[in-house]
Amino acid sequence: MKQHQKKFLAKFSGDPKLLGEFVSDEDYGVRELVASNPNITKEHLDKLVKDPSKWVKRAVASNPNAEKKHLDKLMDDEIFSVKIAVASSPNASKEHLDKLVGDESDFVRSAVTKNPNASKEHLDKLVGDESDFVSKAAKEQLKKRFP
Repeated sequence: MKQHQKKFLAKFSGDPKLLGEFVSDEDYGVRELVASNPNITKEHLDKLVKDPSKWVKRAVASNPNAEKKHLDKLMDDEIFSVKIAVASSPNASKEHLDKLVGDESDFVRSAVTKNPNASKEHLDKLVGDESDFVSKAAKEQLKKRFP
């Protein structure tokens, strides 16, 4: 199968068996697309969460089927863009956001402000953030969500 065909199927297929064949593909682009596919099984996400590619791990964090255990593993990743994907995930729990609100990266903390699961307490804490960028984002979200 040609690479462009694999990528198309990885992105759009609803066949879990076919998607499973792409989980170990040598092309990280194929693995990224399959990781973002909402039809991928949780068992396949279990494998993809360990992928060496940050692109694949970001796609796992953004997948609507990502579970707490997947986000738990990814939120401690050394690549801040993976942690941004966790902080942005609608599946991020209070516990995830509690930890990420104190992350060293202001980009991660800013992503927390935009997460619909961020509580008033999270936003109140980030209003006083040392980064103007984060503080401003938290103030904006407080006005929108907790007028």
